[in-house]
Amino acid sequence: MSISPLSDEILRVQFPKKFSAPSFEYYGGTSDPMQHLRHYQDKMAVYSYDDRLLCRMFPSSLKGLASDWFYSLKSGTLHNFEQVAQAFLSQYYSCQEYRKNSNHLFTLKMAPEEGLKTYLTRFQSERAKVHHCSDDVAAAAFISGLRVNHEFYASLVKHNVTEMCEILRRAPGYIHLEEARNINQEQAKAPEKGKTDTATPGKNQNKGGFRKNPQFNNQKTFPVNTREMETSPGSIALHHSQGLSGMSTPKTSAPTTRAQDIKQ
Repeated sequence: MSISPLSDEILRVQFPKKFSAPSFEYYGGTSDPMQHLRHYQDKMAVYSYDDRLLCRMFPSSLKGLASDWFYSLKSGTLHNFEQVAQAFLSQYYSCQEYRKNSNHLFTLKMAPEEGLKTYLTRFQSERAKVHHCSDDVAAAAFISGLRVNHEFYASLVKHNVTEMCEILRRAPGYIHLEEARNINQEQAKAPEKGKTDTATPGKNQNKGGFRKNPQFNNQKTFPVNTREMETSPGSIALHHSQGLSGMSTPKTSAPTTRAQDIKQ
């Protein structure tokens, strides 16, 4: 006894010769069921003429809880693909993404520091969430969100652009110009590599930017009685021991006997 909810007529369908099952993105029960249904129909587009084959292959695109749900349906209750799709969408209705209307696009505004490329990417992403948004409405919403002081805004208004396809054709040139200006501004702000600061000489630096070598005077100067040095050998020895480096000790002759000593 079959446990499949598909009818016996569908289960007995003959597969075409050289039939190869497409590689599906399996649905597990947590994402948008409408997106999966479109994905499945795109993969099976070559066999869209065969309704029974569409029904027969649909369970192969499910996994996990979604597959368990499908085989929990009453046996033999699905007779065509419309019934299969309806049952699938009803089961996972709560997982469908909310589709916004075109009024949502008019709430998008270009931020003060936002680049054209970023704004255009964000706008296109939000446009994909809008149900049946015409090209002229999208163009009007995009222009209304541009900063009025932006060059692209002036160009679109000047040439009376009313189609989104024309905006997408013109945008790359302005994006390239904007990115080139940003690069030049960043390079101007960046400090030059290898630049030395010679404007303010340091403590040990002269006006030409060269550091002066510190000079040390190893000679110590002491007050000396020259007359006494000439006459007192002891004072010469004392002066030499106190560290007069670099000075040659004056040659002295033997002490001269005083005239009074001779007389005595």
